[in-house]
Order: sequence, then C-alpha cells, then structure tokens
Amino acid sequence: STQSTGDTCTCNDGYGWKWDTNGTALCRACPANFYKSQDHGVCKRCPNEATSLPLSEVCQCPDNLSWDGASCISCTNQTSGVCSCESGTFWNVQSSSCVACPENHYSLSGSTTCTKCPKGYSWRNFTCQKPSFATISVVNSVLITLLLVFALLNTLSRWYKEMKARKYKFLVEYNNNCDSEVAIQTGDTI
Repeated sequence: STQSTGDTCTCNDGYGWKWDTNGTALCRACPANFYKSQDHGVCKRCPNEATSLPLSEVCQCPDNLSWDGASCISCTNQTSGVCSCESGTFWNVQSSSCVACPENHYSLSGSTTCTKCPKGYSWRNFTCQKPSFATISVVNSVLITLLLVFALLNTLSRWYKEMKARKYKFLVEYNNNCDSEVAIQTGDTI
C-alpha cells in the first residue's frame, strides 16, 4: 500500500504512515472516523462533529459545515454548493470539502483549483515563495567573491610569469657581467 516517486515513498489513498516499536514506518489503513492527513500522510481522528468511513481521505461534516482538510468549517461565502476555501486549498466537488493543494501547487482564498508554482519558486506551507532577497544576495556575494578570486589568481599568475622572466633575464645579465669581470681580471679579451 505504498507508492514510490523517485526517492519518496507515500502511502496509497486511505492509508497513513504508522511507526512500529522498532521505528519502521508502515502504511496502515485509516479506520472509521479517521482521515489521511495531506500534510503529514498519517491517519488523524476526525473532529467530534464529523465522521468517516474506513480508508477515507476526508471527514464528512454535518449540514451547513464543510470539511477544510483539518476541521469542519461554516461556509460564509457558499454559492451554488461551493465553499470559499482558504488559500492553499481548493473546493473539491466530489468530497464537498476544501482539500489541500498538492506539493508545488498553490491557490488563493476561494479557489476551485490549484496552480503549479512558477519556475524558481520554492514550496513551503502550501504556498509558493519567491527566492528571498537574502538568498539572492548570498548567491551574488559568492559569485562576486569567486570572480575576485579568479581575477586575483590570474593577476598573480601573470606576475609570477613576469617575475620568472625578469629573474631569468637578471641571471643572464649577472652571468654576463660576472664573466666580463672574470675575463677582465684574468686579462682575457671579451
């Protein structure tokens, strides 16, 4: 009763995570009056005023109340049987309840659908979030630092090559001068 998506395992619909005494996570059927929590993937007890059948994803609320994914709420903006759901959830006609948007999706308050997060945004707490200025600043700082280090290494490399060439030129001149002095001292002609 598990599904695998890449590196992530999830329990099938109506099944929630339960840990045994050894700490091993197993998928167990959600019993009557429990529902599978979309945010943690575990079976949670329905509120006192609600009920559910075994293997439920939602709780059934009494008349004039709607399921918002965690509790029974009063719909103040109910039009044509659709409750105005909070942001991060959408109205699911089949379950007559507000259901949490899937991962990497968001919704505004009162939505009947969820929208995929734009590219480059991160997903936390059922909302898409822009990369923060602090994150961008850190990335820019790292890039600028790397460029400065590269420029410094390039300058040092050119300086080293120039010094090496000067040292060679100096040694050649020094050797030539030494040979001249030696030649003068010994009386030989140059």
